[in-house]
Amino acid sequence: MTTTLNAKLLKGAMLTGVINAFINGGIQYFFLKTYSSIAISVDSITNNEDTVLGTSVTLSITLAMILTMVAYFGIKEKK
Repeated sequence: MTTTLNAKLLKGAMLTGVINAFINGGIQYFFLKTYSSIAISVDSITNNEDTVLGTSVTLSITLAMILTMVAYFGIKEKK
């Protein structure tokens, strides 16, 4: 690849990462703002309690969808 293409891809990746950080921070803030403390995990597989590891699954799926949309619209070219 050429240097200009590498620079353009790096700039796009950095922009996408910063946008993603703000979006995920906002999502997690609104998900978890009512809790004073959250357990990392609990002793049983089935529970009714929110945990850090339990919410990470939802966050990773949401992150994948949001990051895909942001990257698509960030690198999409006009036809």
